[in-house]
Amino acid sequence: MAKATSYSAVNLLPELKVDGAKWNRKPAEQDIASTIKAVEARGINVSRVRDGLQALEKIKVIIPPGAEVMNGSSTTLIERGYMELMNSGLQNWSDLHKIVFSEEDARKRNECGECQWQPNTFCLE
Repeated sequence: MAKATSYSAVNLLPELKVDGAKWNRKPAEQDIASTIKAVEARGINVSRVRDGLQALEKIKVIIPPGAEVMNGSSTTLIERGYMELMNSGLQNWSDLHKIVFSEEDARKRNECGECQWQPNTFCLE
């Protein structure tokens, strides 16, 4: 990411005086390659795309209709438009995050939360 967005730590928490030049720069190609290699070594498929718009489109392609989807808190997913897509209801996926956090009974929510780590797809960027 070349520029800070409204969701970047430099803007969300200005009192922390986050070094925007350091944390908003694109990593070196060698760092990207070694990260991809390490992630793939753990049996996780990696898809590298050109930009955030392509990332969202890739997510739409690789998650099949009807899949159970869970996501963690992610500034990157927000910036890419993923959370807007999930909240719109225009995707054809079962949103486990919404199901878990819509439960008002704390005991039931905790039981539901224990199952949230077994979705078909977990989005993380």
